[in-house]
Amino acid sequence: MKRLALTLFLTFLVAGCSSYGWFRDWNRINIAKIEPGMTRAQVMQTMGEGSYRASDGPVSNPEKRETIKDAKGVEYEVLYYYTEQIGQKKWESGITPVVFSGDKVVGIGWKELEARRTVKKP
Repeated sequence: MKRLALTLFLTFLVAGCSSYGWFRDWNRINIAKIEPGMTRAQVMQTMGEGSYRASDGPVSNPEKRETIKDAKGVEYEVLYYYTEQIGQKKWESGITPVVFSGDKVVGIGWKELEARRTVKKP
């Protein structure tokens, strides 16, 4: 399985060296493997962690990290992964959040994140 993942990664790397496309595709394949209950270490192993070089510049996995609180004051860690191309918008707009409570995944995606935010966006 690891050999297949490495082969896919290298294929995307070679095929998409001129943009972030290979990185987006790699993350989209791997984020589909993330499930509620997985530990942070399992997610990091599945998604990869660190900086990668693309011809458009360096990219990081995860792209962004933050801590949020819900209305009861419970803290969640959120890791954001680049997974989508959104027209001509900045590529950061195509990120997928993975939400952790403690060391465990409790949700994946924007609906899961928004359900836990203290302040709802209009």
